[in-house]
Amino acid sequence: MVRTEGTRKMGRIRWAAGALLLLAFLAGPGSARGEERWNVPRDLGRLASEAPSLAAFPESPGVVWLREARYSLLADGTLERGERWLILAGEKLPESWSLWRVPVPQGGSALVEEAAWYNPMTGQKEGALSPRRVSGSGVDLLEVRIPPEAAGRVVALSTVQRFPGRTNVEGVLFLALDLPVWEQVIRVDVPGDKLLHWSGKGVGEPQKTSDRGADRYEWTVRNQAPWQVGSLVEDRRPTLAFSLRKGLVGALASLGDVEAGFRTIPLPSSWSSVGRSPNVAQRGDKLIQHLAGVPALPGLPWDLIRPGPPELGPWTEGERTLLAASWLRKLGWNVAVWWQPLLPVKEDGPATDRLWRRPVLELSAPGVKETFFFPGQAAALGQLAPNLYGQTLYRLEGTKVLSRELPRGDAKDHRLSVRWDYVLSELGVGEGTLEMTVRGAWVDLLAPEGIPGRDDLDGWIARRLLLSGPRLSFKNSSVETLATGFRVRSQVRGALGIVQGADQLLRLPTAVPAALENLLKTPAPYHLRFPFVLEQNVSLTLPPGYEMLSSPPLAKGEGPLQQKLLVWPKKGALEAENRWTVKGGSVDASRARSLGEQLVQVLRTLEQGIPLRRR
Repeated sequence: MVRTEGTRKMGRIRWAAGALLLLAFLAGPGSARGEERWNVPRDLGRLASEAPSLAAFPESPGVVWLREARYSLLADGTLERGERWLILAGEKLPESWSLWRVPVPQGGSALVEEAAWYNPMTGQKEGALSPRRVSGSGVDLLEVRIPPEAAGRVVALSTVQRFPGRTNVEGVLFLALDLPVWEQVIRVDVPGDKLLHWSGKGVGEPQKTSDRGADRYEWTVRNQAPWQVGSLVEDRRPTLAFSLRKGLVGALASLGDVEAGFRTIPLPSSWSSVGRSPNVAQRGDKLIQHLAGVPALPGLPWDLIRPGPPELGPWTEGERTLLAASWLRKLGWNVAVWWQPLLPVKEDGPATDRLWRRPVLELSAPGVKETFFFPGQAAALGQLAPNLYGQTLYRLEGTKVLSRELPRGDAKDHRLSVRWDYVLSELGVGEGTLEMTVRGAWVDLLAPEGIPGRDDLDGWIARRLLLSGPRLSFKNSSVETLATGFRVRSQVRGALGIVQGADQLLRLPTAVPAALENLLKTPAPYHLRFPFVLEQNVSLTLPPGYEMLSSPPLAKGEGPLQQKLLVWPKKGALEAENRWTVKGGSVDASRARSLGEQLVQVLRTLEQGIPLRRR
């Protein structure tokens, strides 16, 4: 798992392979600050009787028993950051947790102090993990892999990173992770004459203590539920941000230096053909196609931007966007660089570079209307990226902070369409295809890590959709990228009908986003992330001679939920349609009840049995 909090000062960090790092790494476990060596068995003995077991979270691949984060400023202005983790590992710990990458700062060091797994009941060490140094594409990392043998054991990891020349204690930490966390302790040490500015959600006031001219701020968070990715309800993730500096001007100031450094990077000579077209718009289109063909560096901090990235990549997301800004300007495009915040920002909040998720380009050119774009977005140029709808962007012009709120879009911009095409046999078996088209903000909600690849489509369907009705099997799945989203197709087979003599009780399949469950579980008031349209259509060819005896109750009228069920006996065809249109905005108790009733109607209509009889 990439440790991302506090990994760099934008524009200052390059990734180095220093002999000093190697000596520190080979020196083995020890305290970088002269603090007490970590007594893992002691913490295990305490937590074994307090923390939950894997049985308490049957759907979770692991439980974090302890997370400690320590920040301090050394006498020479170096920021030191340490982490300690105790993770109760399940049998299917995902790659994001089983592979840890510790970045090495330029001119500084990174050290893995502890890497082993322990018996949670006895506190005895049962296996050691071997960190290894990995270098490539200008990036240096220490890697630790947790093996399958650690399942059922507690993995202990302790790391220390040193960032020279920072002269600031700053960081942004997500308190809610994708695993449940029993205990979190965040300690920030600052000089006694400095004030620490902080903001957070899901965290209370810190305990402040003073000792020998230094102040310590300490936060403790217990029993943090895992963060649910893909919710329709707008909810800010529990987070803590802090810095010795404050204000949006301070948070944006160094980003201008980062951007300026990319303006001098020339277009690669091998790409010179993109500038030969007399049409400015075509030049830009060709450049963007070239950029899309360069693989992005995976598994690195979201805000990593090196001042001297390789000429032909691979690049991080931020590097690729700033290179696009520089090179599009050279090709005659108008470009302004904005920054998308990772979390809501305030005028007097803590000022740290880590507040910013990504740079976003405002582009225009002759024949190209103004648009917001970043390379790699899940939408074509000229279409708003799914994860930019409703976002507020910021940039600095001199000493003035500018902001731009992007549109949330209408319901028709965020459409999720599911279509089933089946042929039903006399034995009640249906065979056909599922086609699901995902557009607008649904893309970010259902595929926050990117459009799913073909190899993982079946797993993606299981994770992101609620499949009700008959048990179905999927095969030969494929995915197609669209201008505003993507489309998934799959061959489907399942027992749709319960047969008894000349009769069948037909059960139509349904597939709705798992995120809709939150609408039934979340107490009002709440706010929807975006308006949307949810469409579900079933086209079924009946066995020869069968007809429908009766229809289930349907929603009628011109309201937000429209339903149809049509049968053509002569053609042997049945068509079922559901179309649910939901406006965005605030949801009070009355509207929440109405939405809940509509959702139940959506789910029940197609689930109800439709009686068929052979004539």
